[in-house]
Amino acid sequence: MPAKPKTPTPRASNFMGMRSQPTTRGETWLEPEELCYPSGRLLRRCRARCADGRLRVVVCGIPDTAFSIPARAKIEGRSVRGFVSADGAGEFMFTAYTKERITENAASA
Repeated sequence: MPAKPKTPTPRASNFMGMRSQPTTRGETWLEPEELCYPSGRLLRRCRARCADGRLRVVVCGIPDTAFSIPARAKIEGRSVRGFVSADGAGEFMFTAYTKERITENAASA
């Protein structure tokens, strides 16, 4: 009988003696920013809802604005870049970047 897939759980942080718990919103969560320091990797995990409605664990970094966090997710075997933000219901949502299309006129200018 195949093993049941393990449900991912967030990690807590203990940076310089200060305990930080992950932020949980509905079925989604975001690990504390303190996990990014002092190792220098600047990475933490977030369980976010993607555009297709599935929950995925994405790798994110430090917020670049007050509203979003740069992130990447594995979707259909590919690493997709995007950002994590909160949707209207308060859950974390991963939004993939759309590729800009370069027209011939813009390329020749």
